[in-house]
Amino acid sequence: MWESIFLTIAATAGNNIGKVLQKKGTVILPPLSFKLKVIRAYASNRTWIIGFLMDIFGAVLMLRALSQAPVNVL
Repeated sequence: MWESIFLTIAATAGNNIGKVLQKKGTVILPPLSFKLKVIRAYASNRTWIIGFLMDIFGAVLMLRALSQAPVNVL
């Protein structure tokens, strides 16, 4: 159970930090669209990519934590 709690905390931190980095990275980027030039700009922005990967990693950690959580906690 404690492992699930620690995984949840790490997952939440990863999600939140990832979203902050994504937002920080978009300051100099155009609004997201399906134009190749815009997608290339997002893919080449290091801050945005790191934030995106942290956000995804946090989501994976959250799924792992949920899979290990006890079913009945009374």
